[in-house]
Amino acid sequence: QPPGTPKSPRHFLVFLSLFVHKHGAAAAETSLDALQKGLFAMLLQQVVAPTLPTVTGRTERKLCSVALTKLLCDSTSILSDQATWIKLLSLLVHYIEGGVEANGAVANGENEMGAGAGYYSAAFAQLYYARKVERDLLPEVADVRNYLAASLSNLSQKQPIAAVIAQHLPADCQTALRSYLTASNAALN
Repeated sequence: QPPGTPKSPRHFLVFLSLFVHKHGAAAAETSLDALQKGLFAMLLQQVVAPTLPTVTGRTERKLCSVALTKLLCDSTSILSDQATWIKLLSLLVHYIEGGVEANGAVANGENEMGAGAGYYSAAFAQLYYARKVERDLLPEVADVRNYLAASLSNLSQKQPIAAVIAQHLPADCQTALRSYLTASNAALN
């Protein structure tokens, strides 16, 4: 069976992220597991984790980061599986820190054929007044780094996660996470 198109998993991930943002992690987990037992966990392992680095666009990246943060902090099945939780947290920190996506596009959404390239290409000419107006779907989240730090700090009030992070999260992720916590004046217990 041939693999699906690369856009399909990306669009599904953006849809799932919007669903998680609007309805919560528990609703997403319950809805998917109602279709097939274990579907939520399978999608996390086989679709979300490999597809996340390919999501481009400022709004889509922000939406996926916020949704994955909500999944990490609100989903009981993820919280109960320490290995999956650490893997997803590491993936999220690398995703937030990454300036270049897996397909080589620049994080701000423009590629080398975009507006800043300084040359004309017959294959692509962006019309000035035909640009897609990006609407921020998450105006309440100013910075995903601060959102992640605040969410982890709130989670650590309910459940001690500092020791798990210190023991199992890779060093580069721990350094980045410490900088997020410092910038947002948050702490982990």
